[in-house]
Amino acid sequence: MSPALRSNRRLRLALVHARARRDSGGAVLFIVAMTLAVLAVMGVYGLGATATDIRAAGHMREAAQAQAAAEYSLGLVAESITPQTSAEVVRLMRSGQTGVQATKCRTANPYDPTTNASQRAAQACLSWKEGDMFTMSSSVNAWRKGNVTDPANSTLFTDSFGQVPNRPHIRVEITNPVDIPPPPGTGLNDRYTFTQVTVTTFIDMKPAANAPAESLVAGRGRLTIGPYFRQ
Repeated sequence: MSPALRSNRRLRLALVHARARRDSGGAVLFIVAMTLAVLAVMGVYGLGATATDIRAAGHMREAAQAQAAAEYSLGLVAESITPQTSAEVVRLMRSGQTGVQATKCRTANPYDPTTNASQRAAQACLSWKEGDMFTMSSSVNAWRKGNVTDPANSTLFTDSFGQVPNRPHIRVEITNPVDIPPPPGTGLNDRYTFTQVTVTTFIDMKPAANAPAESLVAGRGRLTIGPYFRQ
């Protein structure tokens, strides 16, 4: 093949390649754009998934704290009701006194003074908050350390919960009193009695008392209180 023909052939091949590159320019731009779009979507998804994981971890931590507060509240009730206070607690539960016996307990029948006395046990209820438990226990079995000027608005959980906005707001219902005789072996006669009560704790996790709760936890236990002298 002569040099001229070889030169023409190379020129034609170069022109073919140039046209191919020119025609494929739009496709390359499209591929690059799509690749960038996919990477952007993956980045947004990753950020969203991370934020969701962080929120879920926060909710789990708060739920665990509320559960611990509910269990601890049962312990506070047990510390508040002693042999010295048991008789008064049972009397107040069944008293029907306005402002003493709770009339709107969730875990007891609504109080109705016209009902038969035999049905009053199902209506017996006391509703306590943390300040009430502090006041009752302070003279016989104090469980709070330090000086508290306003126990009704203070909380045991300020330090243990750390720097978080929501705190446990505690409400306790003591219901369903059932008298039982002294257990065998105690050496007590039938003028002394024990009473079994149901304690239900409600924990609202919220930043303030009048704010809506973000987490709700309830706990329940059956306590035997006494002995106390039967009146």
